[in-house]
Amino acid sequence: MLTPGFDSEDPFTWPSRKIEKKEDMPPVAIEVTPLEEASILLKEHFKTSTKTFMLSEPMTVTVSKADGSFSKRPMIGGESFRPVNCYVGKRKKLIFVFSPAQVSDFSQMEMIETEAVKAFGLAFMALVNAANGGEIKNILSDAKKAASAAAEAKKNEGKFKQYEQLGFGSW
Repeated sequence: MLTPGFDSEDPFTWPSRKIEKKEDMPPVAIEVTPLEEASILLKEHFKTSTKTFMLSEPMTVTVSKADGSFSKRPMIGGESFRPVNCYVGKRKKLIFVFSPAQVSDFSQMEMIETEAVKAFGLAFMALVNAANGGEIKNILSDAKKAASAAAEAKKNEGKFKQYEQLGFGSW
């Protein structure tokens, strides 16, 4: 039975909630990683850019259709694309989103940084490096260093426990 003022979208109106007001909730601090910061800056930079890039060679790319589904599509080379978005993927890499400059049966194409450099050459990296007045290079290098340090820490995580019983310099 629904009560007056109940809204299925607003959990504060649910009878099972004990919180009286939204103001009683403590503020949530959202930590932005350097990679996420870089993706936000690149997204804003792409909004102001009108540059298009042509595929330099035949390759298979990931495309998204109008219905939201993804598929792989072979390209013959010479197709033009415009960068429109950038986000951090599941594997903690920047994914660049391009829209086709010509009429096509897909709405967008996505690729990671190494694929984009291979597909569009150094002209694309020049556009990326120009973001935020050239400061994006520092942000991206910090992000890569942080990712490398995290991977190294994860790799050596079990080593401390494995060797702590031995003691330093003991036989």
